[in-house]
Amino acid sequence: MSRDNRGIAIAAAAAVAGTAAIAALSWPDPPTLKRYAYEEARPGSVEGRGANCLPSRLAAIQDLVEAERQRIACAKEAEEHRLQTNDLIQQTRAADAAAAQAEIAKQVAWMTFLQTIGGFLTLTAAAAAAFYAREAAREGRRAADAAEKTLAHSAETARVELRPYLAVENESVYQEDEESIPRRIWIRVGYNNTGATPALSGMLHSEAWVEPGVDLPRHTLDLTVATLLPRSTQHANLGLNLIDEELEALQQEGARLKFDYELTFTDVFGEKWRHRQTFYASWEDVLAKNLFTEGAEQVVAE
Repeated sequence: MSRDNRGIAIAAAAAVAGTAAIAALSWPDPPTLKRYAYEEARPGSVEGRGANCLPSRLAAIQDLVEAERQRIACAKEAEEHRLQTNDLIQQTRAADAAAAQAEIAKQVAWMTFLQTIGGFLTLTAAAAAAFYAREAAREGRRAADAAEKTLAHSAETARVELRPYLAVENESVYQEDEESIPRRIWIRVGYNNTGATPALSGMLHSEAWVEPGVDLPRHTLDLTVATLLPRSTQHANLGLNLIDEELEALQQEGARLKFDYELTFTDVFGEKWRHRQTFYASWEDVLAKNLFTEGAEQVVAE
């Protein structure tokens, strides 16, 4: 389990434990009234308390009228005693009910306090869970970015390792016929694919001229090049017809024949590339069939 997931689990467990503890502490007991020895008085359980109401005293009265009057007075006294007793019991019960209400109010206050703490703990746990969730999202986003960068790097590495690379080799220059007019000069260039995949849709563009020679023409040539397989070589033979002015300028000391070579091709990934290279040769080099090169580069075509 990751650190962020552990944090979320701990926060959830803390919220559950806090809620359970608060529920256990705040669960109210039913309010109980204090038990008193008083019961509601019944007619048969209350007697007059005067001495004249004793059964022996009542039995000793000879006058029936007086005896009846005394019994009535005793019954009335007993009823008054019963009513007073019941009133005392009701007052006591009212006091017990007030005490029970006070106890209930105290329990409600205690429950409200504990529930407030529970709400705070729940809010804290929710905030902690949100924080860890945000951190987990950030970590996931960082992992996704790292994976994307790794994938992009792997793809770029594969492209670099697998794309075609062109190199020029076996270049030479020579004249076809020393007596021909215009003089025919041939430039032969071999280009080799040293990469791991074919070079597709090749186009060769070349320009040749004599320098210095401001007023002399430039010779251009465009050729379509066949697909160049890996570890294979193709050759291009480019013929130039030099007029007398060009030939005379080339035979001057310090003059040279320059040749710009540009080959565009597409790799198997759809990327277009351009290989540029410049060749040159003096008149003595032409006679010796030597061609020299400078300024080679291979870049992405715009």
